Amino acid sequence: MTMAESIKYLLETKKAHDRHFIVGPNKVKIGVVTDLVVKCSDVLKAMLCDSEIRERGDVLMPDHHPDTIIIFLKFAYGAADSVTLSSDLRNWPAQTVLQVVDFAEKYNVAPLKQIAFNHFDHTLDNMNDFFLALHCVALYDATSLESAVLKVVQEKTQIVLAHAHFLLIDVESLILILKQNVLNVTEVELLKACLTWAVHKGRRAPHEPAPSVVLNDMVIDEVLSTKFLGIHIDKGLSWEKHLDVACARMSSGIYTLRKLAEFCGIHLLKIAYYGLVYPHMSYGITLWGGCANVHFQRCFVLQRKAVRIVAKMGIRKSCRDYFRELDLFIIY
Repeated sequence: MTMAESIKYLLETKKAHDRHFIVGPNKVKIGVVTDLVVKCSDVLKAMLCDSEIRERGDVLMPDHHPDTIIIFLKFAYGAADSVTLSSDLRNWPAQTVLQVVDFAEKYNVAPLKQIAFNHFDHTLDNMNDFFLALHCVALYDATSLESAVLKVVQEKTQIVLAHAHFLLIDVESLILILKQNVLNVTEVELLKACLTWAVHKGRRAPHEPAPSVVLNDMVIDEVLSTKFLGIHIDKGLSWEKHLDVACARMSSGIYTLRKLAEFCGIHLLKIAYYGLVYPHMSYGITLWGGCANVHFQRCFVLQRKAVRIVAKMGIRKSCRDYFRELDLFIIY
């Protein structure tokens, strides 16, 4: 039986399998021979055999693609000693090869990772493959690719920065580009490219789910605003929601103040002002005081109304001097 026939037998013959990997979101069931698998990965050996909390029976691998597992199994069953695996990888899309690198990194299968790196040696003229190779150099310490990748970065900088995939690179890859002493662009062009990258990273597509926040094994739901200690904190920290509430309460206090002004003097109105208007205006101002000017003006307009009522002055008369005379805090 040839090596290829042996590998095919181990991959396809169910009676040779003693467990299954349940792979990907579709839960594809792939049979494996445990003794051969654990010989090439100390991580899998600990996970499947040595650990006190070792996996028994089927093993879930939701983060990997079935093609990646098949390539790994060919390696584990002996294809590393032949040209079979290398030729197979050349027929796979570059994205699949990158998934193999990710798997080999996670489970510490260094020889398989190097075989996958070799796939990119002859494909760097393809910019799509170049960006995947750049990712490998930045995140997976692909020293065999480093000189070739950096040569492209230095000599074809304009093409790299103008390519659509530049906006999709991770921050580690961007840092690797910026560390180069020689780049074939001006500093202004490089700065513009970095700003464009940052703006793109800050956006989220409408259909893209928000990242989950987990606290004590509970997923925290995302809301537009929430109330904490009497302060309404909105998603964008614009403080618009808080000021909507604060201004509504100030308006209610001003109405009461206007009614009291019919039979109360300035001294009592000033006391009422500090009880009905001032608390809603000043509470939490250390937090929301940096809000947009348009929101701040809303509070200031209401404060001036309140001061005019306390001072019993006309609506057209300036109240600036009365703030000083009544010793009142000016919000604006």
